[in-house]
Amino acid sequence: VAYVEAHDDEPGGRTEVLKNAVAWFAQCGVIVKRVLSDNGNCRRSNLWQQTCLGLGITRHDSSAM
Repeated sequence: VAYVEAHDDEPGGRTEVLKNAVAWFAQCGVIVKRVLSDNGNCRRSNLWQQTCLGLGITRHDSSAM
């Protein structure tokens, strides 16, 4: 199962996409615990970190794998 949103730019550091994905997975009965992302600037931002924290998600970037 995958969740995808396609955008021309990166609105809000993609935090809205993350929130939408977590909500969609919840509707499917899936609890999101971790998110794996690239280490782009928007995903290293305080906003991204705070959004993950607020959603109860542990953040991992792909460079750590």
